[in-house]
Amino acid sequence: TGGTEWSNHDFALVNDASGDGWVAIDAAGDVITCCKTWGGSTSYDLTLVKYDGTYGTVIWTEVYSNGTAADDPADMILDDAGNPIVVGVTAGDFMTVKSDGATGGCQWLSTYAGPQGWYDVASSVVIRSDGEILVSGFSDGTGTSWDVATLGLEPDYGEPNWSVRYDGDDSLTDEAKDIFMTDQGT
Repeated sequence: TGGTEWSNHDFALVNDASGDGWVAIDAAGDVITCCKTWGGSTSYDLTLVKYDGTYGTVIWTEVYSNGTAADDPADMILDDAGNPIVVGVTAGDFMTVKSDGATGGCQWLSTYAGPQGWYDVASSVVIRSDGEILVSGFSDGTGTSWDVATLGLEPDYGEPNWSVRYDGDDSLTDEAKDIFMTDQGT
């Protein structure tokens, strides 16, 4: 009927400066949220919260910080096991963090630095049917402005399987906003 089944204000994300956040529902019906929060000496951090889908009580809260680097999420997806995979930027590089859906603990962090070693931001993530994690975003190129950079990550450890770059026009900015899988797996 459109009514509120539950709401939870125990963990108010009032320090999320961007207002951006992501929500996913796992196979058990529990809710996982993701946003960035201010960590003070650790700058911005990635914060995940899992709520019981029936009552809205907090199951776990996990704050991920890559030292003093700003950790800024841009997208989140759950794998088939209910593990959140978050992409964004940390220390000016692509950031991909895979967490344990049962505990919230970080399983691995994978980063990607483009050829210039300047500013690279992962903006989207999708999972192939074989479990490979595909991440895309923009990356400073060598004399090409920003280029679309896409990489495939091994799901258990986050090791890169491959990466490709696309430069549409050397003088223009190329930036991936989203990534999708076709039924054929491309």
